[in-house]
Amino acid sequence: MIKTALYLDYSAGEPLKPAVKQAIADFDLWANPQSVHRYGRESARIIRATRDALAEHCRCMPEHLSVTESGSASNRRVIQKAFHPGAHWIVSQGEHSSTLQMIPWWEQQGGTVSTVQLQADGSLANLHALIQPQTRLVSAMLVNNETGVILDTQILEELRTRGILVHMDAIAAWGKVAIPWGTADFITLSGHKVGALAGCGLIRSSELFQTVGTPSLLHIVALGAALPTIDSEIFEQKWRPFQEYFEQQLKQQFPRIEIHGATVPRAAHIINILPHHDTLVELLDLEGIAVSSGSACASGTREPSHVLISMGRSIHEASRAVRISYGDGIGMHDITMFLATLGKYE
Repeated sequence: MIKTALYLDYSAGEPLKPAVKQAIADFDLWANPQSVHRYGRESARIIRATRDALAEHCRCMPEHLSVTESGSASNRRVIQKAFHPGAHWIVSQGEHSSTLQMIPWWEQQGGTVSTVQLQADGSLANLHALIQPQTRLVSAMLVNNETGVILDTQILEELRTRGILVHMDAIAAWGKVAIPWGTADFITLSGHKVGALAGCGLIRSSELFQTVGTPSLLHIVALGAALPTIDSEIFEQKWRPFQEYFEQQLKQQFPRIEIHGATVPRAAHIINILPHHDTLVELLDLEGIAVSSGSACASGTREPSHVLISMGRSIHEASRAVRISYGDGIGMHDITMFLATLGKYE
């Protein structure tokens, strides 16, 4: 087992909730829920009960929820479903790589794409100038997974009044900020961002959206166990003072360090900093502190953050940025430990 002194990469994957661990330990279902015998019926019953609870949480009909193999798969499936020959798609440059990687596919199918640059503070630039008569879909993150910057959802509400489909990636937002469920046609979610298992995504759709294939019982049971712990209001009350104190200490002790998105609304669980050391992520790792250089789906390579580049950072700056993210199990003493270790290099 890997022993890490301090795990501050919750945005890449949260530690399993205690209720999820217990649900996994108690898990004893193996039958295919599509089978007609009693064992299959029991598996199907568990799936229905969990889907009903999820639908109540997401404020939709159970038939409008689709279980996928990941948040990334959810994003891809939404884009594929929304495509129409000749359609125009507007997508933020700050989106997750799973969304941006669909741009060539959309164009190969005969559609056109416009990308919206982020402003220097991380907020979304005005996209209305990009709207065309053929515009069919707009994709935008509710909370940016690298900077924590929160989207102004009024932009999305105006789009829907014009008949444009809206895809909201709420994966980094789930359980952290209130999700305006009625402002998008498609909302994507992921279990491992809320203390459930990786390998389970969700699509909340304004229309019927069927799950394809046999769902993973273990993943669904784990997500159902995590569901009662998902409360963005409680999360905000607990972690906003923590974030404010953390950033105050950063500024006082390391005045040269910059905090991305500091002047606009952000989620309380992410702090993205621009240090002066080029390899701070690796150095902290050697000290037993786990942080990230950006999205987990991209940080396996040492590629510069596409989010920060869109915000106007240079390639060099975007390569050395550090994302700190946290949640249950992290305390004030961990801030002290992190800052003391940071002081060795900054």
